[in-house]
Amino acid sequence: MECHPTPLQRKSERTADGKVETITFEPEPGLSLSLQRNVVADPARLAILLDLDGGAEAVEKGNLAEQLKAAGWMVVSVDLRATGRNAVKGDKIGNAPDHNSAEWSLWIGRPLLGQWAWDVQRTLDALLEQDGKLPKDVAVIGTRSAGTVALCAGALDERITRVVTINSLATYVTEQPYSGQRLGLMAPAIVRDVGDISHLAALVAPRPVMIAGGVRGNAAPVSPTGLRELFQFTDQVYSLLVTEPTMPFKIVAPDDVVDSLR
Repeated sequence: MECHPTPLQRKSERTADGKVETITFEPEPGLSLSLQRNVVADPARLAILLDLDGGAEAVEKGNLAEQLKAAGWMVVSVDLRATGRNAVKGDKIGNAPDHNSAEWSLWIGRPLLGQWAWDVQRTLDALLEQDGKLPKDVAVIGTRSAGTVALCAGALDERITRVVTINSLATYVTEQPYSGQRLGLMAPAIVRDVGDISHLAALVAPRPVMIAGGVRGNAAPVSPTGLRELFQFTDQVYSLLVTEPTMPFKIVAPDDVVDSLR
């Protein structure tokens, strides 16, 4: 995706108690997104939580966000374009919850996967402009379909210091019809020209990547042994690039994410 930065148009509002801030910004002209965050004085750790199915509402009601806040993280939730509160009315057709918006993105030559990754980068730009700096540790955590978006954003933006996927697509390759996955993840020729999910994860190296559970295209869970097989390429790349005793590439259970981030 080719899209050059434009000046951010943004506004910031805080709740009466000053604990939650909403920043509305334009990732590109004519498109408005909003992020929410808990207000932390001079935070050292930032977690951007992505969920294409429920967006900010799912994050706000989720236990993961509360656990991260309790562990001292500033937690940001954002509805990316055509998802959550920004979802397109009547978008779902068949098994594709984003059929129309994904189709339109292909018509203009900008697959949603690239547009979503761009939105994550512009979310960082909005935070940087608001605060004057970003925390030292910036994690992007993608749940379900958003895991692939998190990997792509991490590969493209080195300000992201770590990426976590939770119960996300573990491989594009499937012998069964896709179910429960976003059509927007299917960028044309991505497997041929870039690779599978394991190759996207390797592009983040040597920065940490954590795979917390995973599913196949038909939404069937992948066992820990299956995940190690699917991400063998990623593991090999990290083994070549990283010499520290602690391997920054991990496969963990979804319930262990917060503890593994400490």
